Amino acid sequence: MTTANRQKGPAGLNKVILWVALGVAAGAAGSATAAEFTRAGDGSSLAADAVDRAMAGDSLVASLEGGDRVSIADLSLVADEPSRAMLVLSSEFLTVAVTSGRLRFEEGPSAGPGQALLVALDGSRIQRLAFNAARLSASLSPGARSRLGADVELLVAAQRRAAFWGTYQPLRVNARAQGPAAVEVQRQAYLAQPAIVAQRRAAAGEASVAARGRMAVDAFLAAYARGDAATLAALLDPAPFMAVGGAAAVEQGRSLAAAELLADDRLRALLAAPPAVAMAEDGASALLETGGGRWRLALAPRDRAIFVQSLEPAS
Repeated sequence: MTTANRQKGPAGLNKVILWVALGVAAGAAGSATAAEFTRAGDGSSLAADAVDRAMAGDSLVASLEGGDRVSIADLSLVADEPSRAMLVLSSEFLTVAVTSGRLRFEEGPSAGPGQALLVALDGSRIQRLAFNAARLSASLSPGARSRLGADVELLVAAQRRAAFWGTYQPLRVNARAQGPAAVEVQRQAYLAQPAIVAQRRAAAGEASVAARGRMAVDAFLAAYARGDAATLAALLDPAPFMAVGGAAAVEQGRSLAAAELLADDRLRALLAAPPAVAMAEDGASALLETGGGRWRLALAPRDRAIFVQSLEPAS
């Protein structure tokens, strides 16, 4: 396809991503519940339906009444009694560290004070582990300490007594950063978004690359059809933004790119009706049959997730 022909159609997705990335570099649903969520950093309150997106940028404190049931990363978290916990999402794990009460996911074991539920994003198994209360206490930010400080200090004292009597030994497991901190910050910027967490959990155990790619394609098309800019941005390939601006550019750059795509009148017309989708055998792309012709959606596997790389007319 010639350059002239490219300019007559809607902006190619790869062009939009690159243009916005360079611009960034230059410029530098659940049922009613009594559950309360606050950001660990500043203690600000959150609605239950904002939890998944908020966890991508900060740890959260959850306060639940007995019988409360809330959705966390497509899992149902249940409080068997009044409970408080710290919620931490890394690039690989979701951790629910219980400081009081008892919590459980419907699909796994329950955890009491001093125990954590650990969910691998690429698997379905839920583990229950003891956590080091002293380390948690030392790392509490002001917002978290105001909610959990008293609970955690009780746990610290209890674990010290247990260690003295030889009945407690801290586990050396760090579910927050599975590598250098700088690398974890970069990976979390694109792997901890709700759309990608949902994709990775849905793809767990799926051997077919084409099937995993189809999940990304379907999610992208559905997000575009409903005008969901946040999900659309999360599905865009982060590589161009990482290359020019690091983790700080990923959120801003992809948000701008998603807005550009949703504002493209020609592209909206092409995708107004659900296109027929044919996946390549290698899962690297999908052919879209639209009312405006055939288009190829290229995919980019990255860190066991699949992102949308470009959308161009098929040759």
